[in-house]
Amino acid sequence: MIVLSRKKNESLVISDNIIVTVIEIRGDKVRLGIESPRDMPLHRKEVYDAIRRAELPPEISAPSPPAQVESCQPDKIDRLAAALQSRLAVTVKREFVVQAMQEAGIDLPAAQPAVK
Repeated sequence: MIVLSRKKNESLVISDNIIVTVIEIRGDKVRLGIESPRDMPLHRKEVYDAIRRAELPPEISAPSPPAQVESCQPDKIDRLAAALQSRLAVTVKREFVVQAMQEAGIDLPAAQPAVK
């Protein structure tokens, strides 16, 4: 890991196409501005980790969801749960997301046809 010191409005360049600029320093928080190609995914570490966990095969990840949820497109619900979990800093289970969507009258994602 490289450790650099930067002051407000100073930048660093990564691979000619990513520019990270210190926008604001307030107490123990630093606001960064990041310029990168639009096709390059960019996530906070905790969101990235949650997305990666959601993409693990079922035998490695958390227990399977209830039968009524299995027909739904798992990645949308799992990604929503991961995003909520990172924002709220609390555990958000897939089942809670499905239940909340149903209570709010939001249609669950349609099942995808099986790919063989």
